[in-house]
Amino acid sequence: MLIPPDKLRKILIITFGIIFVFLGIQVRFHMIFMQVLDATTDFAVNNILSLKIPLYLGLGNLFSHYWVVIPLIAVMVAFLYLINYKIAAWWFAITQLVAMLLTWVITIILRIHWQDGPKIGETIPNLLLVWWLQLLLLLVIIMPHLVKSRKIQVMINIIIGLFWLSIMLARIQSHHMALTSGLGAITFGYFWWQFSAQQYYKRARHWQRVLKIDGRV
Repeated sequence: MLIPPDKLRKILIITFGIIFVFLGIQVRFHMIFMQVLDATTDFAVNNILSLKIPLYLGLGNLFSHYWVVIPLIAVMVAFLYLINYKIAAWWFAITQLVAMLLTWVITIILRIHWQDGPKIGETIPNLLLVWWLQLLLLLVIIMPHLVKSRKIQVMINIIIGLFWLSIMLARIQSHHMALTSGLGAITFGYFWWQFSAQQYYKRARHWQRVLKIDGRV
């Protein structure tokens, strides 16, 4: 099965769900700590990190666009389908669409405010970062099927983590994203990944039989 069993999955779902709810409460009620954290991070990224690690931020900026991540999600879905993981391909595509809908709903709840009429602030969690996280986590799952060396797998996982971080910092630098949106992306994104992976692990074989789809799960 593409998604392996994980005894910690239920604990991770609950843990990251609680963390995201806590973060959401801070954002909804404009807690001073989060405002200071956002302002401090914005200053650090634009005035310190942009000078110290410009190439790293430049790399993230190349990939910090929806027109980059959406085709890559489509490529991943097609890749899964072509290697006969048809149920997994449908699962991954549907979970990304649901993640988009949930992000909009959460943003309306947390960011709506009145300023000469109803206004909605930037998305929290940041949808682009959520999609990148889902894509990269799936790559982490696929990697052991392609690379057998444990050391190389660990190195690739570290590179993947640094790559995602570079995109988040680039969004803060070039798109004026608040750090809270990035924190929301990693907490909600990882919660959603573990939750959807749990559903896939439990129900993939059932849906394969119901829909009469051949291939691996």
